[in-house]
Amino acid sequence: MDEKKNQSEDYITISGFKKFVTDSLRYFFWFLSYVQLVIVKCWYFLLTGLFFGLITGYIYYVSKPTLYKVSMLVAFNELNKRSYAEMLDQLNKPGTSGRGYSLASILQIPQSIAGKVLFIDTRNMNNDPLDSDTSTRFDQPFKIIVGLKDNFLSDTLQNAIINYLNNGNYLKKLKVEQEKIYQQKIIFIDGELRKLDSLKLSYNKFLASPAISATFYNNAFNPADLFVQSADLASQREITSKWLALNTSSVYLVDGFKTTVSPQSLSLKADLLIFGSVGVLIGFIVAFLSETKRRVGGTYQPKY
Repeated sequence: MDEKKNQSEDYITISGFKKFVTDSLRYFFWFLSYVQLVIVKCWYFLLTGLFFGLITGYIYYVSKPTLYKVSMLVAFNELNKRSYAEMLDQLNKPGTSGRGYSLASILQIPQSIAGKVLFIDTRNMNNDPLDSDTSTRFDQPFKIIVGLKDNFLSDTLQNAIINYLNNGNYLKKLKVEQEKIYQQKIIFIDGELRKLDSLKLSYNKFLASPAISATFYNNAFNPADLFVQSADLASQREITSKWLALNTSSVYLVDGFKTTVSPQSLSLKADLLIFGSVGVLIGFIVAFLSETKRRVGGTYQPKY
């Protein structure tokens, strides 16, 4: 008896499940039938929505600026990628006198060039947003992408962006101090190399002298150490000179702006398709609400 009672509480009967499926299908097909009725009876709402959607899409296409993208490749040796992404994102924030004037003032470029810039974006080599890159390695390249109204290349804009990144108060002062240290290191290494060269010359003269003592000194210096020390200093000088040649700037250009053949803006066909679809959807919603409101208070049972 208890077993039958437990079974009756937990068991889902076939008839109950069948009723649920049947009701679900009934309401589904009822809804489809009602949608069909709305479309047939209120077609003018859909047609009106399509018309205004196409008109809006055409106006948007004509009024929007054409977008061209140019990109350059840069590398860095200070801070991290997310820091540079934030610095460049600051250029996208409009100033009180308008975006173009703000950008021209910050980058110190003519307004005629700054006014053509639509946005500045950054990407890593996997084409992911740079602000989400958590890598802490230096000397890794990343891309700076600039959206332009015209398909033009400007060395002025390219150099201005690089200078903007390099001439921040912190980075500029850091590089000036580092350069002083490396310059002093070069001077010190050059002085030590001259001393070693002089010592090697004196030792060679000593070896050429006929009056060489045959006495052996256990603590005599090893002349090979002169050449080892000289080679080590020469290697340090090469590394230091390379730093002074390549790393006096925090960000340096790897590959400059490259132009695009065609604009990246949506075509007229795409704009008309998007806005036309939205217009039809809005027209259908209005028609659906209008027909539903008209039938409130009655019962509608379409045949299917």
